[in-house]
This record gives sequence, C-alpha cells and structure tokens, in this order.
Amino acid sequence: MIGEIMKKIIILLILVPITCILMSGCIESTIKEADTNALHTKVEMHGAQLDAQTKKEVESAILSAITPYKEPYSSINITVEKVDKKLHLEVIGKCDACEYPDRYDFTYSNQQMVLNGYILEAIPPSDRDKAIGIAMQKEEIKSLMQSGNLQSNPSVKRILASTSEKYYAPKTLISVTWSDYRTNSPIISALIDPDIDTVVKTWSSS
Repeated sequence: MIGEIMKKIIILLILVPITCILMSGCIESTIKEADTNALHTKVEMHGAQLDAQTKKEVESAILSAITPYKEPYSSINITVEKVDKKLHLEVIGKCDACEYPDRYDFTYSNQQMVLNGYILEAIPPSDRDKAIGIAMQKEEIKSLMQSGNLQSNPSVKRILASTSEKYYAPKTLISVTWSDYRTNSPIISALIDPDIDTVVKTWSSS
C-alpha cells in the first residue's frame, strides 16, 4: 500500500527541528504547462485507473510541481491511489547520475496539488561528497566522528526553499545527517548553503 510505503520513507528526514519539512502546502492552484525539460523524461503511472483527461492533468501538475537538483530526471514513476474524492500520489524521480531517488507525496483534488512530504536524495555524487566534506569541518561533528559511534555513510538530502525559509532563507539547502551505527537513530545534522559552501545550522540529539 502507498500509505505504508510513504510512512516508512518519511519517518525521519533529519533531526526533529527539521522534520516539519513533511508539511502540507498548496503547490499549484491551477494546472499549467509542464517544464519543457521534463518532456524528455520517461513518465510511468500505476495504480488506480484514471480517465484520459484526469491522467493528463495529474501528469502535467506533477511535472510542474517537482524540480530535480542539477541533473534532470531520467524517469518519473507515479503511483496513484484514490482516497475518498482525492488522489494520493507517490512520485519517485530518478536521475541517471544519482545513486538515490527523489520521493514526493502529493494529494490532488479539484486541479490543486498539495505536497504532503518529500525526501530528496537525487544529488550528484560530487555535490554529495562536497556537502559531507563541508559538514565534517564543524568541530562538534569531528568530535562525534572520532568517538566511533556514528555511521560512516551519512544521509544527504535536499531541502526545498519553502521549508528552508523557516530556518535560514528561502533557498535550496542540503542537509547531512549522521546516525548512531548501533541504533540507527539520528545523532547530528548539518544544514548547508551550497551557494556559499557553509554550514548555516546544526542540530544534535543531545
């Protein structure tokens, strides 16, 4: 079930102060033309059957509402579930150059798209490594790394401007989060402004 899948992928984005990224907000009040760059992306739709017009509207709304980071999506997978009179949409965008995908959770009704949550990990390897390197310059992160309690491979995620403005500024940021290797619980997270290659905020479980 879509609901169960999304519950698993949105449990923890980063530490508690930023988890309200999994918020709701109207993305599109009316249907508009999709980004022409997205027209070259392979789009597949599964799940509940939609009539041709609704399918076209949903696909157009999604292509207008989602944006990849630096690399275009090579494929977009849309899973549709009808919930009451609304459509619940799980959207997965993949980039050929990225190891991990972007995941979005939308509700669509009356030609309006509402974002319920997202986990955006489709970040090119070079940008991912750079963000990790910037985060590791913080002394508190260095200290925790030396303790040997952190997982060696942190999670690296993109934060949309609509969320970032609550903590820093309305612009795309990158979060780097290390978890405890024993419990898999988040321990420390750094929020990075990629335009100035600087950690602008950190959070820790303590």
